This record gives sequence, C-alpha cells and structure tokens, in this order.
Amino acid sequence: MVGQVKLLALAFHPDGRCLVAGGADPSLQVWDVDGQKMLAAAKHHQDRVLALDWSRDGQHIASGGQDGSLLIWARPAPGSLDVAKSCSLGSPVAAVAFGPDSSLLASADGGGQVRLWTVPGGEARAMLASHQGGAAALPGRRSGTCSPPEAAVTGPS
Repeated sequence: MVGQVKLLALAFHPDGRCLVAGGADPSLQVWDVDGQKMLAAAKHHQDRVLALDWSRDGQHIASGGQDGSLLIWARPAPGSLDVAKSCSLGSPVAAVAFGPDSSLLASADGGGQVRLWTVPGGEARAMLASHQGGAAALPGRRSGTCSPPEAAVTGPS
C-alpha cells in the first residue's frame, strides 16, 4: 500500500527512478523511488485504477479504470501530471500497454475488446478481434467516447 490506499496497478518510468501507482482510490501517484517521496498526484478516474503503463520515451502514462475510462497523461515536468486525452470505453479497462516507440497504445477492456490508439492524440487506430472472457493483462513489459475504431484487425480465417 502507498499511504492507506490498496494498490491495483504499478508501472516504472523507463529510467527506473520513478514509479506510478494507482488503486482503489481513483487517483494516480508518481513517486521518486530513491527519495521515497511523492512527486505528483492527480485524480481523474471516477472509480478504481486497474491498469497503468509508462511510455518508453517517458513522456506519457496510460491508465485504465473500473469506470471504463482510458486516460493518456502528459508529464511535461517533474511534479506535474495532466490528462492529455480521455476516452470512455463503456467497460472497465483491464490492461494498457505502450508500443515500443511510444506512438501506439493498446487497451483491453473487460468485454474482451483490444483497441489501438495513437499517442498523444488518443485517436482510435484499430480494434482487434474480441478475446473471449475479457482481459486481465496485456503481455509485454511491466505492465467509447473517443472516435470508435473504424478498422478491424483480424487473423486468417
């Protein structure tokens, strides 16, 4: 626990010096790992934070919430944390993961939909075929109201 909040999601900054935490409290907290102090906190979700990832370039944080919101946060300077894009997916966002070059973000919701988004604009890029049973995590590193995806990416028939 950070303070008295039950944590549900964590992600390290690529340089390992900061950690973002989210959980039962609908806020994000960015911590200095070595100094063990909070650098920034912000609340924009309406319910629990279920998923977090930090872009490899260190410029953005993605968060997914029980409330169905997918947020892309900009962190232009230490001590600040601002929402760059907010999308409502209508189902809890169970997993988020940035692509290797930080220009794409994948999200998976409790209904089994995997969507790809541009970063930082948050524009829908594609929707992958549904995964049965919902998602609990996206593989890879640590782990709506936006324009609906127009392209469907499916495997061979």
